[in-house]
Amino acid sequence: MLFDKTNTRVYVVSTGNSLKPEKGVLKELPRYFSDRIPAVKSDRRLNELLCMGLLLSRVMNELSIDRGAEITVNDCGKPFFKDYSGVRFNFSHSANRLMLAVSSTEIGCDTERNRPVDLKIARRYFAEDEYSFINNSSDKYASFFRIWTLKESYVKAIGCGFKNPPASFSVSIAPGEVNVIDPVNNFSPVFYEYGLNDEYAYSVCLLSGSQEKPELITGEIAGGGLVI
Repeated sequence: MLFDKTNTRVYVVSTGNSLKPEKGVLKELPRYFSDRIPAVKSDRRLNELLCMGLLLSRVMNELSIDRGAEITVNDCGKPFFKDYSGVRFNFSHSANRLMLAVSSTEIGCDTERNRPVDLKIARRYFAEDEYSFINNSSDKYASFFRIWTLKESYVKAIGCGFKNPPASFSVSIAPGEVNVIDPVNNFSPVFYEYGLNDEYAYSVCLLSGSQEKPELITGEIAGGGLVI
């Protein structure tokens, strides 16, 4: 099975139940994740790594990609399949939500739990029009994280995160449409946002192409494994 721009998929998984590096879990992990377990120092990071590995393993199985397939990283640390250039993926994690976006084109995703935040961050790190959007909103915290996840999904799709300062580009939000103003990079990205009524913001960015909103697949970590 090969991906194309018509079957980009987005996964959101609740990771509230902690996983342990037991044999049944470890055998499901892609080598990229199992090789990193010995270096993990915290239970939180270990659980995150195991959840990421199980979720990507599920996708790899659907695409008939062997779990031993080599995953490498670009100069900024973004992972990709070395021998499967037609499959791109990106992870995001916030509190007990794990997000994975998969497509044939460069893709980025980001999730954040809505919560009180010092809005001086927006004044300092966001573009002026983004700050105005937040400041004029009836729910400033939700608007802050909406802007934040859109911006981060964009820079993750590019592949280097916030290597360029967050204020060096801006996202413009209009009813039913999100655009980016970036004087450095010449992309025509497509953005998608998801609302699950769970106090999280979810954003996805494809660097090229247009399509119907990608399918959203939800699941949870339960019974020591992944349930979707």
